[in-house]
Order: sequence, then C-alpha cells, then structure tokens
Amino acid sequence: GLSPEEKEGCLADLLQSLLESEILSDEQKNVVSIIDLRKLLDSATGRRLFKAEELRREVPFTLSLSLKNQKEPVLVQGIIDAVVLSLSAQKADILDFKTDNLSLDAQPEVTLAKRYSLQLGLYARAVERLLKIPVKKHLIYSTSLNQEFEIPSEVIKAALDSL
Repeated sequence: GLSPEEKEGCLADLLQSLLESEILSDEQKNVVSIIDLRKLLDSATGRRLFKAEELRREVPFTLSLSLKNQKEPVLVQGIIDAVVLSLSAQKADILDFKTDNLSLDAQPEVTLAKRYSLQLGLYARAVERLLKIPVKKHLIYSTSLNQEFEIPSEVIKAALDSL
C-alpha cells in the first residue's frame, strides 16, 4: 500500500483537480485538512464507507411526530450525513459527522451522546419509516478527534422516549 505521505499527495492532487473542475471553490479547498482526510479514509469509518453494500449520502427527510403535551403533530426536517445499508442483512447504520472541538474533553463519547442522541434517534426513526429496515448502529465521527463513536441504542431510545 501507499505510505501516509503518498496518500496525502494523491488527496492533494484530487483536491486540486476538483478545484480546477470547479467542483470545489478555493474557500472549500482551503478548509479541507489533507491529513485529517487521510486519517478518515484510513479509519474504521473510512473502511465502513468503502465496504458498504450501499451508501446514501446527504439523505433528506421529513418526519411527522406526535409529542407529549402537543395536540398537533410536529414536522421535523433534516439531512442525514450518511446511511450505510446492508440490504442482504436487512439493516442500516447511520453516520453523522461532527466538528465539535473535543480535544480537551475527558469523555467525548458522553458529551457527544448528550448533545446528539436525540438527533440520531430522529434520523434512525426516519430511516426505519422510509426504508422499512431497522437501524442497528448510531455512529458519530468526530472530525476534531478523528475518531468514530457508537451511541448505544438504549441511549437513543431514552432520548426518543423523552419526546
């Protein structure tokens, strides 16, 4: 395989090509860290994305929810960063990328779960209603830590039950 430096060179060439093709703007290219991008591609998350039977990115949804103490249903709209589908296993995983700076956080997985378990739960509910398959994993990739975190299903369920 390629060394990390060789991979970063290939990524730099790709970004330059995207810039020249006007797919990326100068501003967009300048905020991309080639090292962080390489770390993502080399990570378990990157491998998950590459090996997916089917990958859906930027999945828009609208969800109607009945909330406690609300007479009328509430509409929730959003965009799911990535849905990793395994149609043969009849399951889906959802993946959300977060840019929160967690470098000084002693328990980043706890912080991410507190902040985003309801959001991931709504995403899971939308995927299950739309695609009629269960969501098995609720994943967050922290770009500041270059690390994937799985939010446990019971935490997701508790967040949804709070509605």
